Amino acid sequence: MRHIRPRLMARLVQVLDNHPKWSKCDLDENSVQPIAKNLRTPTEALWKKAGGKKPTLIEAIMVAIIFINKHSEKEKRIDISKGALDKYLVKTSGGTWRYKPKEKRKSEHNSIVQKIALIGKMAGLKVYADLVGWKKNIELSVPKNTLDRLVNIDVLWYSENGITHEFEIEDTTGISNAIIRGSNIPGKQVKRYIVIPKEREKYLQKKIGEPILRKAVSEYKWQVIYYESLSDFLEKNKQISVNNFEKLGQSIQ
Repeated sequence: MRHIRPRLMARLVQVLDNHPKWSKCDLDENSVQPIAKNLRTPTEALWKKAGGKKPTLIEAIMVAIIFINKHSEKEKRIDISKGALDKYLVKTSGGTWRYKPKEKRKSEHNSIVQKIALIGKMAGLKVYADLVGWKKNIELSVPKNTLDRLVNIDVLWYSENGITHEFEIEDTTGISNAIIRGSNIPGKQVKRYIVIPKEREKYLQKKIGEPILRKAVSEYKWQVIYYESLSDFLEKNKQISVNNFEKLGQSIQ
């Protein structure tokens, strides 16, 4: 990445290490934007404590992720690749960067959940979705610990014979956690999908390069569906069959 100042970023991480607020805080991906904003707030002027100039937005996001990863357990660490930064930043029409609004991400996520739930219903399947209007008791004979996992999945399609399809929308769910959680559902006949915007394709490829995820993706035949093709499918099809829908899924290489 261009215009990145490694020395400034390293000093900013050290400043955060001694910061009374962030050094004793429970950190996760939801901490990225607050820390980045804190780094760039004039009243804090943390960059002066680091002996440098004000960090750019991209530098601030990267410093926040580096700091969080430094103090987090391995499974909670955040990818710092260029594709991963798109989760926190959006480019304006003028070519500058700004924070990606959390509400926009959540609204987009809920819209995709709604569409998948509606498609499942139109296809004649029973539907559970982690969204108001679709949450209900799942009519399956499974152990309680399995049921507890199921209700955390974004969308489930099922019939009297069991779960047929599961969907995880990556916009608010980490890919690693989604694949691990979803792979705990019994039955290799279950169709499993990660649903992401096309722009996140490279990020997905990077994440599943990790051996433990690569094994789960291969063993349970996870597929990817892109937001754009999902929306297009719903607009063009008034009558929906499961077989036609499944053609949207693409193998994760």
